[in-house]
Amino acid sequence: AVVADILPHPLAILQALWPQRMISPNDWTATSQRHGEMHARGSHGDCAVNIYLSMHARPTRCDLEIFCRHGSLYLNFFHGYAVVRRGAPSRVDKLAQPFVYAGKSFVAAAANLAGRAWRREGAYPGLSELIAAFYAAVQGRGENPIPAAQILAAASVREHLIQQAIPDVLASAPL
Repeated sequence: AVVADILPHPLAILQALWPQRMISPNDWTATSQRHGEMHARGSHGDCAVNIYLSMHARPTRCDLEIFCRHGSLYLNFFHGYAVVRRGAPSRVDKLAQPFVYAGKSFVAAAANLAGRAWRREGAYPGLSELIAAFYAAVQGRGENPIPAAQILAAASVREHLIQQAIPDVLASAPL
């Protein structure tokens, strides 16, 4: 059930990256090797996407990697940072890639941590801004931070993936 609760987050982020195209259940499959785990595979636009969720893996992490023709994007939801990897297939790139990625990850994580410390945001990066935007929308002082069409698209993909990988979660869900 925890995996099912976490699943909408990477789907919503993916939808936010390309808001002009709704994610679709037809583009996704999922499996679960054991209780508390899910591996979802899909596509959005011309990118292949893998989402791994596990309640057993340590250290605690929740991330998404998007692989595209010209590079990849690593999103760390647990710590709230992203790393873009570009590159051409060359010998130099192959040799330097682990060091460049490690350096970019360090800089992104450090900058994010400093920003969170400055804002006194101990956990759940971005949650306070999202909640503030939601309350502003409820009070008529702004737009809904996540458009209804995107919420419905993510929910549709979530239900599809749960049905494939962990159908007992849907069967035990309260009405």
